[in-house]
Amino acid sequence: MKIRTEQKDGFVVVTIAGRIDALTSQEIEDHLVGLLDGGAQYIILDLADVPYLSSAGLRVLILLAKHLYGEGQLALCNLQETVEEIISMVGFKNYMLFFSSLAEAEANIFN
Repeated sequence: MKIRTEQKDGFVVVTIAGRIDALTSQEIEDHLVGLLDGGAQYIILDLADVPYLSSAGLRVLILLAKHLYGEGQLALCNLQETVEEIISMVGFKNYMLFFSSLAEAEANIFN
């Protein structure tokens, strides 16, 4: 699994490559909480290279969305079909923004 972070003008783009499961979710959570502790309020997760998302990964997403609720925004983009199905099935689409591309997410993160 790889995590790459890029600071943009007022938001952060985090690109994750690999499975998000019980083995990797703690590393991802630690990385994202570090961003929150550093003051990040608008975060885009680019999940183009994430083929699998487990319940441990879902927990990380909802933790991040809850922390940002009312004070910032969490956006996900480039979801593979299987990952999008999992997120839709558990009802997370009400708690974060979803975009088909990174460019679309960057253009709308503040809306």
